[in-house]
Amino acid sequence: MANASMGFSSAPSVLPDEDGETRSIRWTITAVTAAMVVAAIAYAIYRSWLGPVAVVDTIGTLRDGSTHTWKLAPGTYEIAVVGNGALTVALPGSNCVASIGKTYSHTCELHLAATLALYNPPAHEAVTYSIKAQRLKR
Repeated sequence: MANASMGFSSAPSVLPDEDGETRSIRWTITAVTAAMVVAAIAYAIYRSWLGPVAVVDTIGTLRDGSTHTWKLAPGTYEIAVVGNGALTVALPGSNCVASIGKTYSHTCELHLAATLALYNPPAHEAVTYSIKAQRLKR
């Protein structure tokens, strides 16, 4: 009975269409929902083709002598690292050379899967960092 007071009914409702014929509201809602799902999927596919996709985007802390790693699939990546202390950034198997410093920004090509490594050498303080690796569309 609570549903009836809120305007809901268990009987199917109908709407007239342009030709004066009627159809179920349930069919209309189902069609609209399906169209929205298709549009959301199409937009996601479009966005993935349109621009870079972030595969690593994080902030963390490395104690001295410790390493964080991320697996990357073959492709072209734009990698940016910023730390409050010196870090070693390495991506063996790519065209990017290892680098030591507080900042790192390179575009790297991977022909095979590889591991992106961020390393804080021993005898250093803990280092807070942010890292972002984006796979580019090429």
